Amino acid sequence: MVIDADAHVHESEPFFFAHLDPGLQGRRPRIVTHENGMRYWTIEGRLVPRPEGRGPGAPVGFIPFPGRWGGADFDLSRPEERLKDMDAEGVDVQVIYPTTSLAFCFIEDAELAAGLCRAYNTSMAERIQPYRDRLKAVAVIPLQAPEAAVAELRRAKELGLVGAVIPGTVGERNLDDPAFFPVFQAADRLDLPLAVHAVTGAYETPGQERFSSYFYAHCIAMPVSVLIASLTLVGGGILERCPNLRVAFLEIGAGWTPYWTWWLHEHFEKGVYRERPLTVLGRQELPHMTRDPRETLQGGRVYYSCELEEAGIPYVAETMGENTLFFGTDYPHDDRTVGIIHEFRKRSDLSDALKQKILGENAARFYRLA
Repeated sequence: MVIDADAHVHESEPFFFAHLDPGLQGRRPRIVTHENGMRYWTIEGRLVPRPEGRGPGAPVGFIPFPGRWGGADFDLSRPEERLKDMDAEGVDVQVIYPTTSLAFCFIEDAELAAGLCRAYNTSMAERIQPYRDRLKAVAVIPLQAPEAAVAELRRAKELGLVGAVIPGTVGERNLDDPAFFPVFQAADRLDLPLAVHAVTGAYETPGQERFSSYFYAHCIAMPVSVLIASLTLVGGGILERCPNLRVAFLEIGAGWTPYWTWWLHEHFEKGVYRERPLTVLGRQELPHMTRDPRETLQGGRVYYSCELEEAGIPYVAETMGENTLFFGTDYPHDDRTVGIIHEFRKRSDLSDALKQKILGENAARFYRLA
């Protein structure tokens, strides 16, 4: 079985008003046409994504015009076309992530954020219901409102969604903020995996604010966010305290993982950092990180999405473990590579067993699809 572990939907307006609480309808996201001719969302008076300025997000917005990139099914309004595309690519099961809804973590109005998450999750569950054998989806949760996020995780389980997506940072707060720990505990109890997935120019992401170039902003925004997420999940001992929790890091390739794991390991075992409990300048810090970060990141409960054309896959698999890698096509986003699965199968530097783990077995274990 081939599992596309990170595909997407471009949400249309019905995702947000079909099931949105009546009292929130006046504040729901709306589509506007920018002076550049492209379409963007307005959320709390802001354009999403930012078309220009510091940390721009997408030159063409998040709402493609029909037919711009062929016959792809952008908003699940033509799921039969999506299934045809999956058949052509050799994909049996697709796990769908949001696009605009990835930005809900930046909404200041926590009540609105929670309502939009509920509306999106309900709409998504309804849309994939007739195709449940081939289409799966993850939930969005309002992490800035932890109690509502826990409630939405429970509802996601009831709806049959296979996980939840979270950002690498939440405003000025990192994922090891104590306020978020109940969310990780709930995911642990519910056996729902969490996937870290950044998005450029939809909310403040460390690093992208330095740039007005889309190229620069996109190159920096996503990996830096993921690096911070992995750092704080390890340093906060989240996986140590939640023994069943599974976490994945998506859409920036996997080549960073050996270096970053080594770098955190070096800090753990050398210099002033090796003291246990960790005390710096007389102050105890990171009391929940008792294990070498290498053990956590290579321990089998952390997964990494690789690009099938990455030359370094053999080294990453050897270093991080063959059971930690899966792939995503990013369908229907325009940076996907058509035909990549067929090309991947031809690679001579990978064993057939490793290819199958990357193409399906590892994702099935992460999402509990087997």
